[in-house]
Amino acid sequence: MTVTVDVVTEIEDATPADPEANNHAAGTPKGVAVFVGTNNEDTERITGITYGGVAMTKVQYAYNQVAAPSAGNAYLYFLGASVPSGTQSVSIAGLRSTRAAQIVIVSFDAAGDLEVVDSDLVEDAGSTSASVVLSYASRTCMAFGGMVTSEAVVGNSTVLSGMTALHDYDFGARVALASRETTAQASDFTFGWTDSGTNSHALVAMAISEIVLSGDGRQNFIGGMTANLSGGMSS
Repeated sequence: MTVTVDVVTEIEDATPADPEANNHAAGTPKGVAVFVGTNNEDTERITGITYGGVAMTKVQYAYNQVAAPSAGNAYLYFLGASVPSGTQSVSIAGLRSTRAAQIVIVSFDAAGDLEVVDSDLVEDAGSTSASVVLSYASRTCMAFGGMVTSEAVVGNSTVLSGMTALHDYDFGARVALASRETTAQASDFTFGWTDSGTNSHALVAMAISEIVLSGDGRQNFIGGMTANLSGGMSS
């Protein structure tokens, strides 16, 4: 089985709470990703995200390199093991009530646990596009991420080939957007958007894949370590 999308949830909150808690009605996913785009922020504010009470891992954070009140931040968090099933609360610590936020939660189905294979970011104060090339290392992956752009008109940012737009939130002078790769595949993938003009961007993206098992059924980890699924570590 390859990576496919289970459920997508979007929250648009003009006055986020701290913590900001919302439900995600998943099935029985093997992974969950959360993108958060915030308006008028030039400082990293989020200190942690939990899914069903389980701490998620921060994958990337980006800032559009423009000072407030023209700033924008993008965050990407992921959980790929011990993912609770069914409806779960997603709790985000650190958002401010004076800074609007877009929150996009995506749960993923697969045959086993998932991991981040590659991730990247874009931080720029002025260009007509923002994109990253994610390296798949010949593994079957799916890309997911989001962006905050100073393109002020929803619809003037266009996803690149092979991507499916998920949601956008019009902040007024800026727009937050989230997207995913349409179909999981094994070639390096260019993830991003083009704009109608020159804009600032904070973009975060990652590629996820099923964790590779060695021939003896042990789970491979970075650095040459493996874990026997019945317990124990070896090198």
